[in-house]
Amino acid sequence: MTEHDLPLVNTSDLNQYLYCPRRLYYLMFYHTQGLNFVLADGRSKHAHQSRRGQWYREMYLRSEKLHLHGKIDLLEGKTNMTPVERKHGTSFFDNDEVQLAAYCMLLEDYLDEPVRMGYLYLFGTNERYAITITDWHRNKVLQVVEAIRTMSLDRIPDFADNPKKCEKCSTVQYCLPEETRMLQEESARMEHGGKDQPANSKLTDKEH
Repeated sequence: MTEHDLPLVNTSDLNQYLYCPRRLYYLMFYHTQGLNFVLADGRSKHAHQSRRGQWYREMYLRSEKLHLHGKIDLLEGKTNMTPVERKHGTSFFDNDEVQLAAYCMLLEDYLDEPVRMGYLYLFGTNERYAITITDWHRNKVLQVVEAIRTMSLDRIPDFADNPKKCEKCSTVQYCLPEETRMLQEESARMEHGGKDQPANSKLTDKEH
């Protein structure tokens, strides 16, 4: 398989990967998108906002050059078009900024002109934040796109560094982080005990 045979990466997958590569693995290869409360709540708010405001406008873009495709939630402005990405909750993180940057890069590839800023709108605070797209954002987008394109079924990523991420994850019933950790710890104990047992036996024989 050549580089051109690899599929384009969905912009939303960048956010998933940065949150937890293992989560994206199960979404990609096992289609395990569960509908937990956080996910359902986010979807309903998107739909509600679109019906109320009458300004919801989706724009699908793709770029072979960037190996990206995605649907921008909202575009603001007539002359200088600015992507708006809407999120549930009361705060945003680097992975949200990177996803927004990917939309900006897709848009500037489509318009053939620079797109240097985007907005993150938070339903939880009813506020939006202007995000300047820096070189860090752009390099991170390209780096994550490459990492996702090289993911494969036979290489399962490690668990998330922060176990709290697993609490609201919609793939937790497939990933089984707690159960896997317990099995690994038990296996390590058994292996360690098996190595120690002969030494203990010899010591007991000598004492006798």
